[in-house]
Amino acid sequence: MKSAPFAPGLAATFLAVLLSTFAAVGLPPAQAQAPRLVLVLPFDMNAAEDLTFLQNGIEDMLATRLAREGQVAVIPKARAREAAAKVPRPVTPGAAAELGRQLGADFVAFGSLTVFGESISTDARFLDVAKQKPLVVFAETGQSQGDVIGHVNDFAARINADVFGQATAAAPAAPQAEAVPEGRRHPEKLIIGQDLIYSQTGPIQYADAGAAFTTWKSRRFREDLIGLAVGDVDGDGQNEAVLIGDRTVFVYRYGAQGFEKVAEVPGEAFETFLAVDVADINGNGPAEIFVTSVQRDKRRMVSFVLEAEGSGYRRIVDRENWYYRVIQPPGREPQLMGQRRGMRGPFDAGVYNLVWDNGSYVPGERQALPANFTVFGFTYGDVLNNGEETLVGFDRDDYLVVMGPGGEQEWRSDQALGGTTAFVEFPMAASATIADYRDMDRFFLAQRVHVADLDADGKQDVIVVNNQEASGRMLARLRTFKSGHVECRTWDQLGLGLKWRTQEVGGHISDSAVADFNNDGQPELVYVVVSKTAPVVGQERSYIVAQKVAPAKAAEEAGAQ
Repeated sequence: MKSAPFAPGLAATFLAVLLSTFAAVGLPPAQAQAPRLVLVLPFDMNAAEDLTFLQNGIEDMLATRLAREGQVAVIPKARAREAAAKVPRPVTPGAAAELGRQLGADFVAFGSLTVFGESISTDARFLDVAKQKPLVVFAETGQSQGDVIGHVNDFAARINADVFGQATAAAPAAPQAEAVPEGRRHPEKLIIGQDLIYSQTGPIQYADAGAAFTTWKSRRFREDLIGLAVGDVDGDGQNEAVLIGDRTVFVYRYGAQGFEKVAEVPGEAFETFLAVDVADINGNGPAEIFVTSVQRDKRRMVSFVLEAEGSGYRRIVDRENWYYRVIQPPGREPQLMGQRRGMRGPFDAGVYNLVWDNGSYVPGERQALPANFTVFGFTYGDVLNNGEETLVGFDRDDYLVVMGPGGEQEWRSDQALGGTTAFVEFPMAASATIADYRDMDRFFLAQRVHVADLDADGKQDVIVVNNQEASGRMLARLRTFKSGHVECRTWDQLGLGLKWRTQEVGGHISDSAVADFNNDGQPELVYVVVSKTAPVVGQERSYIVAQKVAPAKAAEEAGAQ
């Protein structure tokens, strides 16, 4: 039986309906029929052990998180692996783009995992094949293989948001655990109404520490706390502790009810926080909160300053090209230092004392610093205990340096001290390029340096963090610390000798302060510890330590008890 001819009028009507359907969903006919194609290559695994299971898992996770019916399709895993086997490892951006072209892909996802000890680094890129340009560049570190799950989730979420304009579905809420009494969850909160914030067990004497410590430890926090500063940020005459995570500012206060959160200020989605400081630089009463921040790709500064307003905090300056650091030499008011991000490197030449002028912080006096110092790791004080103020700080290699009054180097430590995981990135001077993209180098920030007389023996000492790096700092792009402590060093005829040190803690110390943490009129040593083990996303991993320090004589008496 012969079919009836398709009438021209009916055809025109059908075509009009079809075009109107495409218009209604916002897609041209060709796009609706041809989803964008993604090639997911096996990640390069840099590890002593066989991590094939992890490599397989990453491919499967990315495939399921990127694929969207009718919009995004992922090339089958077997075909992707067959193609990847034809190129040498590690896969370069050029090789990834060529594989994508051969398989007809619009985009390629590829990267690597580097495992050293208990730490892991995930580096990944999402490449536009036609433009030969990375659209998403991802780099994160973790403390265990379990952190890779979070890394892959974040990488996929950025691709979906930045490339495909899609929000990633939120993970299902975890079932609520049975309520636990406050005293069992946070036993330190039971110790209230004391003259000190510390435990009632008396001084704790650490072996060979050289001092006695009365110690308080906070509850644990469910994220890496990367910065700490102490000051009166609400103008009520009492100090608060300001903490920062990756993209959140927390304000806590120790009072009659324990260590309680009084404010939380979230950052913008595009921000990554690096450091926090507090000081009343504009002279209006409450201390401002200075947050050094970069865009999430770590290529541009977006620093800002918060100030108390009513029951919250508002940004009084925003998206500034400054790294901030507050220093307070003994006997002087706090000073705000700033250093700009450079055009040819992560730091511009020149560290300045920033002053408040007509609604902004402007550069004043330039500091006479060695060329290999940055704004993050120096201060001034009577380090030589001769009545003259001198400069002390970390150089770019984390060696502690004391400068003489005439600007000459007086002393340099025989080993690296300090050490942080906070870093900024900048294009490497000599690296392979693809389109306008160049491989990035990492510059790790320096720890703070304090000059103070915490043990009340009449001498100004230098107090610094000393984190023990597992790899001996042999890996340029990965920092993994096995433990850390705080050292007090005092000047003798040979240099800054060790006077006392705190107990070793697992993980690393991310930041420190010498300040009146508990508002008793006397300064304490305060620092943030980031645990070295956190295999499950959301596990409690950071805590605060505050310590009263007694001089060596008190230490001897405590040890004799």
